[in-house]
Amino acid sequence: MGCNVGANLHWIARHVGPTHTYGVDVNDGALEILHRRLPGVNAISSPARELPFRDRWFDMAFTCGVLIHQPESTLPLVMSEIVRVSRRYVLAVEYHADEITEVPYRRRRGVLFKRDYRRRYQELFPELEQLDEGFLGRDQGWDNATWCLFGRI
Repeated sequence: MGCNVGANLHWIARHVGPTHTYGVDVNDGALEILHRRLPGVNAISSPARELPFRDRWFDMAFTCGVLIHQPESTLPLVMSEIVRVSRRYVLAVEYHADEITEVPYRRRRGVLFKRDYRRRYQELFPELEQLDEGFLGRDQGWDNATWCLFGRI
């Protein structure tokens, strides 16, 4: 969810094939670029809070820098949609903070929030089991993000 131009989908499509790879975003311009960069990948225009897929449609659903842009009012709904469409795995790669921390983003307020996403998934979805987690720092080309992989019990 929130695939933008498909940078993360490139790696997935190499392993499972483009026709088995889906990206969802609300930015139609980014989806056009994705179509040119990754022919055959399914690029779907949709908000993350209303995913147009059947329950448990995918082996894995993931976000990478997407949940950070959800306000508290929509975060549980977006997370529930991600869990709903996943048959086996949910992966979240997001900025971490022990308490909700708003971060100014492109000179705007109310659009980027660091949180403990692992804890939020565990509180909201007891049917998920944490399988692994890690940290992606600046030395790896990331801006201090955490990742957490969950599986259905």
